[in-house]
Amino acid sequence: MQLNCSPGQSKYEEFIGKTYRSLTEFETFNTFNETQRKIIGNFDNVDYVVSHYVKDSTNLIIFEKIVKQPSGKAKYLMIDIVETSRLLENQKIEFGVCRLNEKSDSEIIAIYGSEVEEVKYYSNIIKAWKANRKIGRLEKIDSKGVDCVNTSYGLDNN
Repeated sequence: MQLNCSPGQSKYEEFIGKTYRSLTEFETFNTFNETQRKIIGNFDNVDYVVSHYVKDSTNLIIFEKIVKQPSGKAKYLMIDIVETSRLLENQKIEFGVCRLNEKSDSEIIAIYGSEVEEVKYYSNIIKAWKANRKIGRLEKIDSKGVDCVNTSYGLDNN
């Protein structure tokens, strides 16, 4: 399956640099659903987050900075966005728990495919990016050596 990815060159690029409490504050995104958001770490005393939003056949991976507010409620500053097409039923997007060459790297975002749920690591990586905090971009990376922890591995679902 060919994924239609266009980092920094999508119709959503105009939102880079915008600050918000919830992405759905913008009319363009008010029908998207947030599926997950994870803090990926701190760099230069700023916390960074990756979020995944879905609407119909569109998946958005958003790289954000946390902007601290005097009220204590965080806002987010969009620093980059990647749009992908619909995932197949056995494909998922994962981040915050991926590794490169068996070394944990919270900056890695991966699309993986798996027919088997009882594996410790998902290694059938279809596409991968790095949420590079140093340069503030979602960089496409080679998927060789990337895998993601199956956070449900070993859990008894009965």
